[in-house]
Amino acid sequence: MDVDYHSENIIVPLVAMCLAAFVFFIYHFIALCLWNQHLRIDQNHQQQQQSLQAAAATLTQNPFAHLIPIHKYHKKGKVDADEGDNSTCAVCLGDFEEGEELRTLPECMHSFHVPCIDMWLYSHTSCPICRATAVPFPAMFQLAPVPDLGSDHNHMNPQHSINMTELAPIRS
Repeated sequence: MDVDYHSENIIVPLVAMCLAAFVFFIYHFIALCLWNQHLRIDQNHQQQQQSLQAAAATLTQNPFAHLIPIHKYHKKGKVDADEGDNSTCAVCLGDFEEGEELRTLPECMHSFHVPCIDMWLYSHTSCPICRATAVPFPAMFQLAPVPDLGSDHNHMNPQHSINMTELAPIRS
């Protein structure tokens, strides 16, 4: 009986050590699987961030928007303020502030904040107000004849901040 008792005393600690090693192995296996999952989630997140940044870059690199010139907004005199002053961006509904950069569409002469109309033109080729074409024609890039400033037939308002004849479409 002495031998059976002695072998039972060795078997119990041996089984306990095997179970402890097995639990230790399972714990590390689970930790390793969770770590790999965390790395995959981080990689997916980074890929999504990169694709969002690429999409944002394409928004700012619209092929049509850069063809429309940018000008700074200058408020008209207080006398003209009530006479149909177009001082609101129809895309964001924000008022134009002194010195802000605007784009004026050449076909209809509607003005918008540069980021607003650039985003609009990314998915549209028309004016957001009147649906006139916003894509400049190649003939628009030819300079229009400059009117004689001394003539009585000058229809240009000297208070405007942009020469409208240079933006007006040239029709043959």
